[in-house]
Amino acid sequence: ADGRRFEPGTLNTLGIIGLDASLSLYEELGADFVQSRVLENSAFLIRELAALGVEIVTPLEPGAHAGIVSLRAETPERTRELYRSLRAGGVLSAMRGGNLRLSPHYHNSTAQLGATVQRLGETLRRR
Repeated sequence: ADGRRFEPGTLNTLGIIGLDASLSLYEELGADFVQSRVLENSAFLIRELAALGVEIVTPLEPGAHAGIVSLRAETPERTRELYRSLRAGGVLSAMRGGNLRLSPHYHNSTAQLGATVQRLGETLRRR
């Protein structure tokens, strides 16, 4: 008697096509390649961020972390300032549990990650 009879009738065609392309690329590259690049990128960030003097919240032991790197500055306000600075510069990040979270993936270059660290360093030097 109303429009609810049409609810289950439309597939997410665009989403299905995107998923197929994504899975095809993943299959082409291979899980080992993707994993090694993600871990290399997160290790690079951890090393460079530690040199800035921020607190790395992510476990540092090999095998204890994946591709997410969480950090915080000396105060919650400064951590939010870092987040806003990255956002203003077009760098995607997230605030989770009071920490700034970066999630580099296999497709991120060292240059991109270095630019992110540089922006954070510049923000930290501004008092």
